[in-house]
Amino acid sequence: MTDIIERAARAMAAEGVKFIEPWNKDNFWDGFLTEKQKEAFRAKARAVLQAIREPSKEMLEVGGGAKGLKTRLWHAMIDTALGDHQ
Repeated sequence: MTDIIERAARAMAAEGVKFIEPWNKDNFWDGFLTEKQKEAFRAKARAVLQAIREPSKEMLEVGGGAKGLKTRLWHAMIDTALGDHQ
């Protein structure tokens, strides 16, 4: 698992429980969720990264340069975030 997946999973978990007072997202993650629940959030974070692996037309138009190069760079970054980059 990569740091970005863990951060995204924690953010998704925290988003649903902001009504808890006093709010401390780390205490919620570490003290309330089971490992099975944490893994479900990690799976959702991986699914989001996989869903955005293909850059949008708008993303490819930013900053000029070769679209193929930008696509390969984006793929490499997402693959690294997923832990798939060799």
